[in-house]
Amino acid sequence: MHSIDQAARQAAWNELPPALARWLGPPRRVLDPAAGRGEFVNAIDTDERWVVDSIEYDETVRDHDVRVVIGDARFVELPEA
Repeated sequence: MHSIDQAARQAAWNELPPALARWLGPPRRVLDPAAGRGEFVNAIDTDERWVVDSIEYDETVRDHDVRVVIGDARFVELPEA
C-alpha cells in the first residue's frame, strides 16, 4: 500500500467529480461512506462534504472543511438531511 504514488492516485480521482456533475448536476452535499484517505472528497467541489470511515488513516490529508466521522457507516450518527 505504501508504494502507491499518492499524487497519481489523487490525479485519477480528480477525473470523476466533473463527470458526475455533468451526468447528475452539481451536488450541494456529498457523503463518502468509505472515504479512506479522502481522494474523492478532496476532488469534489460542493458546499458541504462529509466522510465516514472505520479507520482514521495517519497519512490522510483531507481539505480543512471536510467533516469527518470515524466509525461503521451503517451505524454512525449523521444529520438527517
